[in-house]
Amino acid sequence: MTSRLPSLHDKVRTFRQHGFSDRSFGNNLADVDTETGPLDTAGAGGLASSVWLTADNQPVVHARSSLGGRLRRQRISSLTLDQLPESVVALSALMSRLGRTGGPASVLLTMAEDIMFEPVQAVLDAAPPPVEGEIWLSHSDPGVLQRWRPRTGARLVNVLSTVRTAKGLEKEVARLHELGIDAVAAFHKEWSGGSVAMAHRFGVMAFATGAEHERELAALVDAGIDGLVCAHVDRMLAVVAQYYPS
Repeated sequence: MTSRLPSLHDKVRTFRQHGFSDRSFGNNLADVDTETGPLDTAGAGGLASSVWLTADNQPVVHARSSLGGRLRRQRISSLTLDQLPESVVALSALMSRLGRTGGPASVLLTMAEDIMFEPVQAVLDAAPPPVEGEIWLSHSDPGVLQRWRPRTGARLVNVLSTVRTAKGLEKEVARLHELGIDAVAAFHKEWSGGSVAMAHRFGVMAFATGAEHERELAALVDAGIDGLVCAHVDRMLAVVAQYYPS
């Protein structure tokens, strides 16, 4: 099967949503994956999660900003690195597993606050040079990404709450291209073949989040989507394989 519209590059990037699935990378509502480990991609090419800072300013990777249930919930920011359970992974540990057997080939990370960037970049600076190019850092504010661009070799992703009209999207992605932003991400229902093609016109990749059903995933791949963030990895990989057989 051939997609109606091609992706910007030679294949669709697949990311396993770490633990949860929702409209945005950083706000997670429903636990849909409890059996795989925190760094297990379940066969996807990459892992999508969020970064948080501990009380001792260490960046860690976890689906949510807090731990525990309602009655005993603790914010990660109130705990030091050595107080955290194994389910919360230090970013430095994740970097050491990148590209190795059992680890993800790439990582898509959401940082809710600009203040997180410098501790995260310090970890990336300490990693081997090829590692940084496989890291995708996402934020909803293009101005924040603009400040990050000169400081990092990581890929940058602007998270959109909506894909506006064709004219509005054209203006948006043109600006992102000028800022050196690599991709835009939005909830899967926001994307169409026309909006994906508009992003491609400026060399900006289009990522979709939150698709759960095969028909939704197939429509995205058929529209030329460049990246999928999905909690249901088996479905995602099966659909992608129909359009991009290995």
